[in-house]
Amino acid sequence: MNSNLTYSSIICDYITVFFEDGNLSGGVGEWEIPASSYYYQDRGTMAQISVADAAFANGSGKNVLIGIDTGFNGTVAQEGSADLIKNNIAMLGTFQMVQEDTNARGGHFYKTEPIKVLTPARPSKIKVYFFNANTKEEYDIESGCLILKFEYLSPDAEKAVSHLTAYTAAFPEPKDF
Repeated sequence: MNSNLTYSSIICDYITVFFEDGNLSGGVGEWEIPASSYYYQDRGTMAQISVADAAFANGSGKNVLIGIDTGFNGTVAQEGSADLIKNNIAMLGTFQMVQEDTNARGGHFYKTEPIKVLTPARPSKIKVYFFNANTKEEYDIESGCLILKFEYLSPDAEKAVSHLTAYTAAFPEPKDF
């Protein structure tokens, strides 16, 4: 059987959250996610999260960063910056706001390469941070939706990640003679 489908395109969940259904304040959106929203209930404890697609209203020609605080392998590196974004935020991508004349046309998510951040699988709460990419200030989104992709790690990949993050002693344990 010759198929172009990959493991990651088959074993994944897509979760759509609507901005008007969540708690949005101060550039942070939070949604409760029922367990029934996830098709793959029996997969491992880790997944890669990415933005599959998004659309929202708000204009002003701004670029918006989107991030999460549950990412294991994504941080913001801004040492010495006067206006820091918290280091525990893993960025998933940017929205580019499009404006024609004086009419705001909404936001578009442009993917050059999906940013895949390692995160706990099947969260019961999703918390997303929005920042103005030009000023690093929190950015409030009024309406629209965000589609997140959770790609579950294979058992071998999850074991490899666990092994890489396992404690390694700096000095070997003394042997009893």
